[in-house]
Amino acid sequence: MWADYHVTMAGRASVRGVVLAGGESRRFEGGDKALADLGGRPLLAHAVGAVDAATDRAPLLAVATHEEGDRLTRALSDGGDRVEVVVDDPSFAGPLAGLVVAAGQTDRPWLLVCGCDMPLVSPQTFGTLRDYAGPGIDAVVPVVDGHDQSLHALYRGDAVVANAAGLEERGPRALLERFDNVRRVAAADVDEALATAVTNVNTREDLEAVRDRIETARGDTRDEGAN
Repeated sequence: MWADYHVTMAGRASVRGVVLAGGESRRFEGGDKALADLGGRPLLAHAVGAVDAATDRAPLLAVATHEEGDRLTRALSDGGDRVEVVVDDPSFAGPLAGLVVAAGQTDRPWLLVCGCDMPLVSPQTFGTLRDYAGPGIDAVVPVVDGHDQSLHALYRGDAVVANAAGLEERGPRALLERFDNVRRVAAADVDEALATAVTNVNTREDLEAVRDRIETARGDTRDEGAN
C-alpha cells in the first residue's frame, strides 16, 4: 500500500490531518488552552478548521482519554469542525503519543500535524509543506530561528511507525533524528505566513500576543483597502 504513494507528491488525497490535543495546559492559568476564546471560537477550532480545509477527510483529533475527546468535540460547535477522535498511545509521552497513534490508524501515506494551540495555521501554510514532499522524503519540517518546528510538520506515516520504538519518553524531534531524509524548510525564506503559523499558545500572555497580532494584521489590511 505504502509503495504506491512514494512516487507521488503529497496532494490533498494522500494526506490525513492530525491535531494534537493531549497536553495538560500546565502553563495556561485558569483553564484548558484548547478551549480558550480567540475571536469567538476556541483555539482548537482554529487549528481543526485549517487542517480540515487542507485535506479531504475529517482530521484526527489525538487526545489523552476518550472523556477528553468527548469534551473537546462538544466544544466544536461549527459544522465544519469535523473530527475523528483517537486516543494517545499510552506507551509514549507527549506529542509523540498522538503522532504514533495517528500513524497507526490511517491509510493515508502522509500525516499533516499541528498542535491544538496553533491558531495561526492555515490551509495555505499546510500547502507549502505539501509542496516540499516527494519520493524518499520522511518528513517536511519548517525551521524558524534555527529550530525545527516538529509540531507543525508533514510526516510520512510508515516512517513514524518504523522509527518510533525506543522513543517512549522522548518527542517528535528525537523521531526526526532517526529519519533518513528530512526536508527542512527555512520558513521565513519561502513563506512568511509559515514562519508565523508555528506560533503556539502556552500562556495567557501568549494568547494576548496572538490577539494583538491578528488585530494588527486586520488594521494593515483595512489600510491597504483604503489606499
